[in-house]
Amino acid sequence: MAVKTVHVAFPQDLVQEPVIFNISRMSGVTPAITSAKVDQHCAEFVLDLQGSEEQIEHAIRLFQEKGTIKVLGNR
Repeated sequence: MAVKTVHVAFPQDLVQEPVIFNISRMSGVTPAITSAKVDQHCAEFVLDLQGSEEQIEHAIRLFQEKGTIKVLGNR
C-alpha cells in the first residue's frame, strides 16, 4: 500500500457535501484527515490517502474535478 499526502480545498458550494467520503468510496482509497479548516466559505483539508498507486491517482483526478488539490508528498 502506498500513502500520499495531499492538500485539498473546496469552494463554498461543496462545503455541505460529503466530497471526501464519496471520492474515497469511488476510488477505493482510505483517507486520513490530518488537518482541516472548514467555514461557510470554503473547506481545506490535508489528507493522507492510502491505497494502491492506481487508486490514489484516481482519487487525485476526482479531487481535481471538484476543487483544487496539491500533492504534498509520499510516505
